[in-house]
Amino acid sequence: MHRDKREQESQPPKQNKSQEEATARGSNVVTGCTKTLASAATSSDTSPLMTIIPVLVKHELSDSFIATYAFLDNGCDAVFASSLLQQRMNLRTQKRKLLIGTLTSKKTVNSKVVLDKLLVGDLNQKNFIPLPQVYIEDRIPVSAKDAPTQEDLRRWAHLCDIQLPVIPSEYPCIPEVTMMIGSNTPAATMPLELATGAIGEPYAVLTPLGWAVYGISGRSNKQVQTYFCSVIEDSLENLETQFQSYVNHEFNERMSDGRLAMSAEDQRFLNMVTGSVKTVDGHYEIGLPFRDGNPQMPDNRAVVESRTHFLKRKFIKNEQFKTEYTKAMEQTIEKGYAEPVPDDEINQTDGSTWYIPHHGVYNAEKQKLRVVFDCAITCQGRCLNKELLQGPDLTNTLVGVLLRFRQAQVALVADIEAMFCQVKVPVHDRNYLRFLWWPGGNVELPLREYRMVVHLFGATSSPACASFALKQTAKDNRNQFDELVTDTVSHNFYVDDLLTSVPTEEKAVKLSQDLRTICSKGGFHLTKWASNHQNVMDAIPE
Repeated sequence: MHRDKREQESQPPKQNKSQEEATARGSNVVTGCTKTLASAATSSDTSPLMTIIPVLVKHELSDSFIATYAFLDNGCDAVFASSLLQQRMNLRTQKRKLLIGTLTSKKTVNSKVVLDKLLVGDLNQKNFIPLPQVYIEDRIPVSAKDAPTQEDLRRWAHLCDIQLPVIPSEYPCIPEVTMMIGSNTPAATMPLELATGAIGEPYAVLTPLGWAVYGISGRSNKQVQTYFCSVIEDSLENLETQFQSYVNHEFNERMSDGRLAMSAEDQRFLNMVTGSVKTVDGHYEIGLPFRDGNPQMPDNRAVVESRTHFLKRKFIKNEQFKTEYTKAMEQTIEKGYAEPVPDDEINQTDGSTWYIPHHGVYNAEKQKLRVVFDCAITCQGRCLNKELLQGPDLTNTLVGVLLRFRQAQVALVADIEAMFCQVKVPVHDRNYLRFLWWPGGNVELPLREYRMVVHLFGATSSPACASFALKQTAKDNRNQFDELVTDTVSHNFYVDDLLTSVPTEEKAVKLSQDLRTICSKGGFHLTKWASNHQNVMDAIPE
């Protein structure tokens, strides 16, 4: 293969006449961007294939992902996602008005902005890139059929040995283009390697997301509309919010929060959780917050069993992966986070059974394997995460936690061990959380059915349930501890991370003792303590 970066940089590809005319009109920009954009030009020539590649999309604080297709286009200066991707990932959004600039006009459109921080990555899960603000459109009017295929590359000697990424069958997937990534995400198109031929021939660029191919002609003649897409203005504040900003002279946490008011669904979630919460064996137990009572789910065991056998093949190829994976799964069972399904319930077919596949993800920073349960898997149009209420965002704001952390001289930092796993699920809900595993990790044995006993990482309702249980710990024990202790539990945790400060070492030692005691009453174990004073650290048991 001939790959000459210098030639590529010094001699840009030669354009034919139709390409030169299109460039003069400014048509080297978004093709089929959004349905609200105005047409700029039309060509009857064979259209080039799109720069479409498969990617993984996930929340910043989650290891669960969805595989889909993204259209890379430098003619757009924003990132768009389809409403289908929003629904599958349960993304929180806020209404916005966008002033869109096209080739021939400007137009104000109603849109939504994603409040969650998203990452996009390659199929090998090696490179995840933070996305800037993401806007929601009904659909991205580009088809995955317009992506280059391996067959297209075989026509060119300098491209024929490039292997285009293919979405593995076991990945949760939306097999259509649900994202458009513009020029405001340069890391997505950063060239790591070039594959070039003669001037004017198509070429390929290895990006952090995989190989992207440019310049291959289409497979049939069709008319193509070209657009220019620029988000000129993103309007959030109306007259009312501007007035509120004017009269609020003090900086307060709520102003920096940016959260929407509690919805009817959020209120229903709180009512359900409040009605079901109780303490069992020193832990809080909260029922799964289903939207419409206990749902009737289809039998998806065969689908999950197929994905589990793919895991077996991966074990055979990678002994280290198998060892670490087995250790993680066995610890989950040994610690009581999961249990074998009772023999008399294994063949249960009343619709209250659902199987969840699992896979391993390496934490690059900790160099540790984490087993992730895929609660977004679908079967016959049903999905566990869609049946669950997400609940309100009960997490303290990071700004508020950090400001309170900096108020005093002596700092205290700690972490709740396996926070989600300390909140139990009632017995009558556990069959919705089944999974398959080989006893002891011995793949020569038949698969056995297990079920989670606790709220698991990957379920859309788990963050709200865990945060509710932690705050309930402070509420239920407020008469046994100083107000400083209960306020710290209520306001100084960011998810599972404690950050607080007090004026003296003596108060820090006393607070650390009380925090360990009150958190243990809710089943939460504080670990990974740190302080800027050695005397405080010496007083904390190892």
